[in-house]
Amino acid sequence: MDKNSNDDCIGHETGGRRKFINHLRRNFVIYIITIIIFAYIVSIFVTGEISINSTQIVNLLFLLAIYAGLIYVFIGLFKCFLKLRNK
Repeated sequence: MDKNSNDDCIGHETGGRRKFINHLRRNFVIYIITIIIFAYIVSIFVTGEISINSTQIVNLLFLLAIYAGLIYVFIGLFKCFLKLRNK
C-alpha cells in the first residue's frame, strides 16, 4: 500500500468503509465505557448531585453518543480532506 492511497477515508471505494467498521468493532467497548463515564460526569455537573435517575443517564448517553459520532465523522472527513489536498 502506498502513502498516497485514500484507504483511511470513510466510505472510500477501496476498502475505507471496511476499515472504519473494523476500527469500530475493535474499540467498541472502550467507546461505550468512555461515553458512560462522560455521561455520569456531565450529569453530576448538570444536576449538582451525585444520585441520578435512569432517565437522565439515558438522555445524556444518547446525546453524548450523537456528539461523539459527529465528532468522529468530522475528524475522519478532515483527514480525508487533508490527504486529498496533499496529493
